[in-house]
Amino acid sequence: MVSKDNFKAFKIEQKYLKDFSKIDFKKFNLKKTSKENIFLYQSLGYKILRWDIKPKVFIDINKNEDEINLSIKEIKGIEVILNKIQISIKVLIKKKLNYLEINRYFNIKISEKPIFLLFVSNYIYEKIIDKVIFKICERFDRKLISKISKYR
Repeated sequence: MVSKDNFKAFKIEQKYLKDFSKIDFKKFNLKKTSKENIFLYQSLGYKILRWDIKPKVFIDINKNEDEINLSIKEIKGIEVILNKIQISIKVLIKKKLNYLEINRYFNIKISEKPIFLLFVSNYIYEKIIDKVIFKICERFDRKLISKISKYR
C-alpha cells in the first residue's frame, strides 16, 4: 500500500467571504442534499484513458462565525478508479483580521499497484504518484481560490 499526503497553507485578502454565517453555497456550484451539512458538487467531467468521468463529490461543510471546515465525505462516478484508491481532502478556512487563512490537506492511499504499472520500479511508481498528487492539488487550489475570489 502506498499513502501520500500533501498540505498547503495560504492566505487570501479579507474582501472575500466577509460574513461566514450568510454564505450561499449555491454560488460555489454546491447543491444542498437531504442530509444536514452535506452538499453535492457535480463536476463537468473529463476523460482519463478510455473512461469518461463525471464525478459527484459529497462535501461535509461545517461553519461558524470565524471558520469553515470542509471535508470530502464521498465521491461517486469514478468507482472504476476508486476501488483501489482512497482520497481524502480537508479544507479549513479561518477568518483573520485582514485576510482569510486556508489550510488544505490531501491524502491518497493506493491499495495495490495498477496492472499497467506492475513492471515499473517502485521509485518511478512513487514519482508518478507524486506528480499526480501535485497536479490534483494544484487544480483544486486554483479552483478553490477562484471560487472564493468570485464570491461577493
